[in-house]
Amino acid sequence: MQEFNEKVLARQKQRKEWERIIQENERVRQEKLADEAEFVYQEALNSYTLGRWKKARIDFLDVEQILSGYKETEQYLAKIDQDIERAAQENRQMAREATARRKKEEALAMKSKEQHQMELRKAEEEKQLERKKIQAESVYKFAMSLYKREDYAEAREKFMEVDQILPDYKSTKKYLRRVGGDIAKARERRYKEQQLAFERQKIGRAHV
Repeated sequence: MQEFNEKVLARQKQRKEWERIIQENERVRQEKLADEAEFVYQEALNSYTLGRWKKARIDFLDVEQILSGYKETEQYLAKIDQDIERAAQENRQMAREATARRKKEEALAMKSKEQHQMELRKAEEEKQLERKKIQAESVYKFAMSLYKREDYAEAREKFMEVDQILPDYKSTKKYLRRVGGDIAKARERRYKEQQLAFERQKIGRAHV
């Protein structure tokens, strides 16, 4: 009987030792899990702080798998989807604003380019006009000298040339309207002078 009691006591002692070892192993395992969970948790917090929401969610889910209910993991997982959606909305808004700015800048650049081209065209037109004025002035002076010498036919040709170079230059139109009558008057005057000369010749022969 004594031997039986000793065996029972020995087995009870052995069972307690096993329980102690199991408990010790579980404590060590929990400590290791806690260490691992803390490391990943800090990674998740860092990603969350930097706004890397998707990576933070993955890390928090890993923490939950390592050690369920660890610190504020569940709270972060509960709100992180809202953070992701808010960030997506902000990114879309920023993209819209960037597109609007780009379009505005492109429109301003196009307007500036068109303005520059218009200024270049205007400067070229002014140069061409100046060249035409110089050319027209030269021919106009020659036409006036012909007109003053009563060479109306040649003067008319030159006034017409001036009008082709630069319409409405100085008094070109006025002389073109007038020169036809001047030519007719000159012809009539020459005819009368010829008639007068002929009559004088007749009188001179009659006296001989």
